[in-house]
Amino acid sequence: MLLTSKLKKALPLITAIAVSLAVWTLFPMGMVIAYKEKHDLLTIIIGTLLCLVFGGSTTWDSIRAYQKWRMRK
Repeated sequence: MLLTSKLKKALPLITAIAVSLAVWTLFPMGMVIAYKEKHDLLTIIIGTLLCLVFGGSTTWDSIRAYQKWRMRK
């Protein structure tokens, strides 16, 4: 029972970190694919900016989830 309650408290933190890691892992893979294939420069720039914004927002969410999790302890 104690483990379940701790897991429920840590679940937002675990989820936020997993999503953030997934986005930052997919970012370099997407960049490699974009440079290997024939894409125009505008598509590469917009794709890069969108990935950076989404990656930054998920990282910010993981930081906020960590702060909430630390406050609950």
